[in-house]
Amino acid sequence: MFLDLNPTGYANTVRATLEETFPTEQLAMLPMPTLVLVGEEDPALEAARLTHRMIPGSQLVILPKAGHTSNLDCPEAFNTSVLAFLRQQEA
Repeated sequence: MFLDLNPTGYANTVRATLEETFPTEQLAMLPMPTLVLVGEEDPALEAARLTHRMIPGSQLVILPKAGHTSNLDCPEAFNTSVLAFLRQQEA
């Protein structure tokens, strides 16, 4: 999958990610229901946990055996989690 990426586009994405700063204190101001969904093998797991802690009332779902592309690694568990969250919001 990575081999199919445009090298220039990928390099620009990585550069922007490394240079970007995000004021996490703004997360506390999010008023909407929020699902933080992450794979347990995702290098961003700790960032997802921080995001969950910073957003009041957010729900954290950690998908076992999934990495950064949890929707591809565990599509059934990913879809089940998202649909369950959306159903909660409808209720």
